[in-house]
Amino acid sequence: MRLCLKSFCHFFIIVFSLFVMLPNVGAEPLLTPAAPEIAAKGYVLMDASTGFVIASENAHERLEPASLTKMLTAYIVEYEISKGSIT
Repeated sequence: MRLCLKSFCHFFIIVFSLFVMLPNVGAEPLLTPAAPEIAAKGYVLMDASTGFVIASENAHERLEPASLTKMLTAYIVEYEISKGSIT
């Protein structure tokens, strides 16, 4: 009886481990939506926490920064100069 119980426990552990370790076998792959169509020469959509590039267009082409980027950069530089962080 003890041997039978031990064998059953081993069998249960093996089967349970297979269900836990192989949850995606036979599952359909996740669908990724198409990149958006926007009126821009280039763009990069990136996950800020991982750095993973989700979508991009002309990512390696050198382009001028957008106007808002230029204004924000100027604001931050002036703010840091006024604090004395940079000269």
